[in-house]
Amino acid sequence: MNNFIQILRATSNEDIGLINKIIESGVIPVNKHVDILSLEMDIICCHSVYPLDLRRMFDDLQNNSVGSIGHDLAGIHRHWDRKNYKFTDGFRPRYAMS
Repeated sequence: MNNFIQILRATSNEDIGLINKIIESGVIPVNKHVDILSLEMDIICCHSVYPLDLRRMFDDLQNNSVGSIGHDLAGIHRHWDRKNYKFTDGFRPRYAMS
């Protein structure tokens, strides 16, 4: 958890705001398997290691182009290794900047 606090402090308010807006859009339904806090933490950690083009994600969301956003959010939540700060099973977000 201490690593997460350091990552959170290093994440800009703009990025956190975009992440929250993307999550709150409902592209990924929050249910017993996906909760908002876990998803937010996974995305913030992922973004710190594999920067995401959050502005493009948000713009695509506004234009109703949600297929790749859903892919990335579900994949990040499913494949993010919280202990080692990397992806499992060869997953790579479509909105990764590099």
